Amino acid sequence: MRRILSSDEKRFVCEMVRDELALGQSLSSILKVINDTMGIKSNEVYKWNKDFNMIFKNNLISEEDKIIMCEIVSEKVLFGINLGLAVREVAEHFNIEKHAIYRWNKEFNIFNTMTIFDDKKKIEVCKKVEADRLSNMDVATSVRNNALRVGVDVHTIYNWNRKFKIFKVRDYDIRTSMYSDEFISSVLKDFVEVGGGEKNVREIAKKYSISTTTVYTWRREKIHLLKDKQR
Repeated sequence: MRRILSSDEKRFVCEMVRDELALGQSLSSILKVINDTMGIKSNEVYKWNKDFNMIFKNNLISEEDKIIMCEIVSEKVLFGINLGLAVREVAEHFNIEKHAIYRWNKEFNIFNTMTIFDDKKKIEVCKKVEADRLSNMDVATSVRNNALRVGVDVHTIYNWNRKFKIFKVRDYDIRTSMYSDEFISSVLKDFVEVGGGEKNVREIAKKYSISTTTVYTWRREKIHLLKDKQR
């Protein structure tokens, strides 16, 4: 389990990013190295940087690169990939936030952001979730998979279901849908390594910014993810 970093250590990481940027390195490449060598996700670094009043500036992407990224999204959509999925793929490839691409597109107006779902399509998606549930797939996983498939946020599907009332859902399912299986597996791996215990679970919850209840629930209902990875 990666230990919890102190405030000074978090500041040091942000200062390291600032210094590497000054040497001409790209932000995405710096964050990738930090992720690969230190196991620190880019969203953590962004959050720390915001907490420390922007030690490094996240505005070093050129206008030309912004346009290129929006054009790549546009090309993916033309080849039949859903807009939400296209933006996600480009954001992950370049290690940037999805909302940044949408913000740049507002400036350059390269791809059309209007994706219309009629009631028939919404019901079809909700019925797919219910079919998955009846085949013993948990609702959170099905909602996340279907959200990726049609290119919407997981909460959008829950909102559709609130209207049509097709699949059964718990608050736990809604929270869990926001996290990937890989993220949940990392939490459970830490849990297994420390052997549980109230104090250790609190540290795990703090590390991953989730509640202790979520940790215990995943331990009860998601432990199969670790077993699947070991096969």
